[in-house]
Amino acid sequence: MICPRCGKSNPEGTEFCLYCGANLQEKGSVKEEPEYEMKSMSDSQKNVPAIKKENSRKNLFIIIIGCIVLISIILVFLLR
Repeated sequence: MICPRCGKSNPEGTEFCLYCGANLQEKGSVKEEPEYEMKSMSDSQKNVPAIKKENSRKNLFIIIIGCIVLISIILVFLLR
């Protein structure tokens, strides 16, 4: 079943849309499933958020190390 409000696909027999809560049992309000088959995401598409999260952690680590080095250099010159 496709929700008439948000257009998302829901399991057959579902009373309300799992995404927006619209009533799927009202007559004439439900669109039928399209006859074409949807392609599933490839493994590379599924892992995109994980890659971005890994890169952000790496960037944060580099920034922290850079700040520690900068503070150390400043302290060395101030304490001479």
